[in-house]
Amino acid sequence: MVLSISSCVKAKYPAPPYVPAVRSHPDEIDMYYNLGIAYSVLKQDKEAVEAFQKVVTYKPDDIDAQFRLGLLLYNLDQQDKAVEALKRAFRNDKIISSHTRLGIAHIILSRFSEAAEELQKAYDNDEPHPIFILVNLGNMLNNLNRIEEATSKYNLALQKNPKYSAEKYNIYYLLGVNYNILGRYQEAVDSFKKSITFNPEFVESYFNLVLLYYYKLKDYEAAEKQYILLKNKNSIMAEKLNNIMININSKRIP
Repeated sequence: MVLSISSCVKAKYPAPPYVPAVRSHPDEIDMYYNLGIAYSVLKQDKEAVEAFQKVVTYKPDDIDAQFRLGLLLYNLDQQDKAVEALKRAFRNDKIISSHTRLGIAHIILSRFSEAAEELQKAYDNDEPHPIFILVNLGNMLNNLNRIEEATSKYNLALQKNPKYSAEKYNIYYLLGVNYNILGRYQEAVDSFKKSITFNPEFVESYFNLVLLYYYKLKDYEAAEKQYILLKNKNSIMAEKLNNIMININSKRIP
């Protein structure tokens, strides 16, 4: 997962209007912060880094500046420096506990192994927000192709708080995907159906049920019923599914 500082289009002028004011008042740290924001908007990452570095030099406890600096450094492929800036940001943040902070930082930087390690420590140390920790730990293990372990974490989150895990994180869908990968097709079907119970508009569950019934369980009648439900929810996705199946076996679901 990569976070972007801004979605704004690069402007035509070379520098933001904050520059003259900052140069006239170099001791005004807030002005450097504003300068960093302005350069970020203009996609001038190197200049933005310089501005935020000045902020954190004088105000190392500025969480937002450290966080923005970390993301900018990541955009510039300076990953080690990015991690250090993000660590400093989370170290100063009293809301999130230590290993959870580092896990989030590694997720941002797509460092899945390190993220999984920190999130496991967070869970083992009984840090707050265990469902958040377990679900994200499962996601990182999936990214590392450790599907059995990921499935175990999802189930643990489900055991701790079934309703919250199902509604907030669509945990049954995540389990369905993993059971399908593991060849546990009936469990996958059961999970996708439970996902629909809690998230009836999440059409990917219907999509996966059609494929499971048709190709894995050879229950063509059940596949057609799920396809009709999918078509009623999202006709575009239903047509995409039909096109996929036509390419596979030249058979179209009515």
